[in-house]
Amino acid sequence: MVDRLLIKNYFTRSFPVAALVIALIGLFVTAGSLVFGLILLAIGGAWMAFAYFLKKTATDHQVDEALSQDLSKLVKKGLDKFGLLEEEVNLIKPIIVNGPSYEYVNNVTILRFKRGKDHEIRYSLVKGVIFYFNENQVYSYTCVFDLLTGNHFTETTDEYFYKDIVSIATKSERIKYETSSYNLKEGVAHDVESFTLTTSGGTSISAYIRDNTIMKEEKGNMDVTDIEGKIKAMRNLLREKKAV
Repeated sequence: MVDRLLIKNYFTRSFPVAALVIALIGLFVTAGSLVFGLILLAIGGAWMAFAYFLKKTATDHQVDEALSQDLSKLVKKGLDKFGLLEEEVNLIKPIIVNGPSYEYVNNVTILRFKRGKDHEIRYSLVKGVIFYFNENQVYSYTCVFDLLTGNHFTETTDEYFYKDIVSIATKSERIKYETSSYNLKEGVAHDVESFTLTTSGGTSISAYIRDNTIMKEEKGNMDVTDIEGKIKAMRNLLREKKAV
């Protein structure tokens, strides 16, 4: 069971520097005014305790479990959107490609990054793309959701015949993130890696899978080994289908 409050605290908890300043001022003031100094110390200490030290957060593992559970729910939701049964798209298991979403949602729901104790960088606003496969077609369900609340936002569905898929590729590109968030400055360019499925009709399905700018800033990693394996499996299947 996902505890959204602990997930929220994981991404939002930050040390209150102002509280430390108040406490330090109180420490110096005690030399001249003991009572006033102690009051400031108490205020600063209480602030730090409740805003940071006593604020329980999820562990790295719990955040990963929450993401896994939410993505699993998308697999079922996507089937419902298409009106499909699992046995109708069981050529191979559904493939999930996910990464941070830079899409503006609202002023409250924003993209947050957090480096864990394992140095892996996690993100709060997620874009998940679910691919389903049968003998003739590929179905995809895309959803942007907030890991802090579990709320779903932008949703799209697409379906293509294998013969219409031109390429499945990853590339490095530079994007400009326009919305202020926890640690992204408005309008700042970000070097990212993305996944794109392109069709002969010029349409495409894409997702960002890694942010190299955030990795550099946070001195952490965004491991995409599993996603790269899934993309390779899709390429192999497409190659087989086009060879028929």
